[in-house]
Amino acid sequence: MVRLLHDLKAGNSPLNGYTYSMSGSQEANFNFLKTLFPFYLLSDETLLDMAATARRKAFNAGDSIFAPDQAANMLCLVVSGTIRLRGKRRKTTRDLAFLTSGDLFGLESLGREQVYKTLALCETRTVALLITVASLWKAAENEHIFKRVITMLHRTDLFARRLDLDWLTPEEPILLVSRRHPFILITRLLLWGTLTLALFAFLLYQSFTSATASSFFLFLSIFSLCLGGGVSLWSALEWSNDYLIVTKRRVTMQRQLVGFYEGRQESPWEAVLSVGLDTTAWSRVIGFGTVTVRSYTGDLLLERLPEPDLVFALLETTRQRMAMEKRHDDAARIREALTSRLEGRENTRGKLAKKSRPQEDGMMYSSGSISDFLARFFGLRLVSQGGITYHTHWMILLRKTLLPALLLLLVAFVTAARAFGLITTMSESSLYIMAIFGALLGWGWWFYQYLDWYNDVYVITSDQLVDISRKPLGQEERRSAPLKNIQTVEYRRNGLIGLIFNYGTVHIQIGNEELSFDNVYHPSAIQREIYACYAAYNDRLKMTEQQRLADWIAAYDEIMREQDRYSPKNRVK
Repeated sequence: MVRLLHDLKAGNSPLNGYTYSMSGSQEANFNFLKTLFPFYLLSDETLLDMAATARRKAFNAGDSIFAPDQAANMLCLVVSGTIRLRGKRRKTTRDLAFLTSGDLFGLESLGREQVYKTLALCETRTVALLITVASLWKAAENEHIFKRVITMLHRTDLFARRLDLDWLTPEEPILLVSRRHPFILITRLLLWGTLTLALFAFLLYQSFTSATASSFFLFLSIFSLCLGGGVSLWSALEWSNDYLIVTKRRVTMQRQLVGFYEGRQESPWEAVLSVGLDTTAWSRVIGFGTVTVRSYTGDLLLERLPEPDLVFALLETTRQRMAMEKRHDDAARIREALTSRLEGRENTRGKLAKKSRPQEDGMMYSSGSISDFLARFFGLRLVSQGGITYHTHWMILLRKTLLPALLLLLVAFVTAARAFGLITTMSESSLYIMAIFGALLGWGWWFYQYLDWYNDVYVITSDQLVDISRKPLGQEERRSAPLKNIQTVEYRRNGLIGLIFNYGTVHIQIGNEELSFDNVYHPSAIQREIYACYAAYNDRLKMTEQQRLADWIAAYDEIMREQDRYSPKNRVK
């Protein structure tokens, strides 16, 4: 662990590559594996043995590398090409991930069943590196750190297949899923269990020794036992619902406090500056620590994680890998744009990039639930050419219009009571005049509150986020921020009411400022849509900049050709 952290912090990245005096496929396999997590953690001797037994295999587009229910005896890596991974989620078969060079798949081979649960289908001509399970476990026997890696990857595969991560898109394969260390759960259960049993024993003893209040103490003892058991169960559920999720696009911390709170905080890799690791002497003995993901605006703390050194290594390697892939992708885009311009054809890479962004179908509130029906009825999400407009939750509308609605009900009740002769202390004309005045006041008040709710909107356009707050017959306040400056996106659902009716607040950190979408329906889906718009905007911005560069180079090439055409040495004498 010390050598690993020293190498990473000193800048000796595994992505810098190594060259050894080997020949043929073994050298190619060795150099390829040496750049990837977790294989660069192995010693050169162990990695050489693994590279010698691994084999490369080419597949044509449409070929399957493995299918569900086949024996899982190989761990696979993509050397080149694109692979579509399909499997079951919520009892339906769908695309799980699109894998490219350097991505691992076939993690089912690390488990006891050793049966593939997914279909690996080649989208393009693909070269894959196949590593036998026997060579993996041989490396794990030689080096304990690799055994820990295998356990962590297997646990990630189990979590990824078990959890409902519908906010992820197939374009961002899952790299890691982890909970907090089990020691945290055990400590909580021991604490609450000890306190509960001690209180139960004390109250039970009092019930046996008390001459006058034995029944009361017996009731208290049973109540304390049930309460302590409930708190212990609640603590276990809270621990089990906290996850760290790392994908090829972002780092996410998902938290849920059962009955009180739900939130997800994430940071895209483009905003990550560095990764840090903090441990203490006793936490190293037990095997947990805190990994810090630092961005421009603050830190994302991943606390009390098991195998913190491996998590740190994965995050740091992924950060470097994403930066390198970004440079390579930018260079490929520029080359394609320039080539298409010089050859006078359309830039097909740009068209494919535009089509690769999936449409957020889940945002249309079409699940058939009552909540989605009410969201459509109140128009909580409206799509137009100018962007996507969100209104606050209809519960906020009910809260604002509650008092005027009660006033209108009171007017209706008093009027009906007078009509049926239940109220005789006031003349009919006076009561009806007051009823008309009260009705006008109530409807005016209700309409004012409705306009106040309707005029508070949040807008996502193609290039910015806008928060508009406009008072009826009053001033308008507008705040906006460009999508390109987004650093982190976090949502929270607080309280039992927010959890039941699925509304909360989305916090967007933009530079040193924070923009919030308050009390919106389905905040996790809005967070997902903001992130998708952010990624799409970055793609468009890259394409525009690269196209501009291609225009400059094409103009330069045209000028040079004109100069060559009219130069004296090329003129006909």
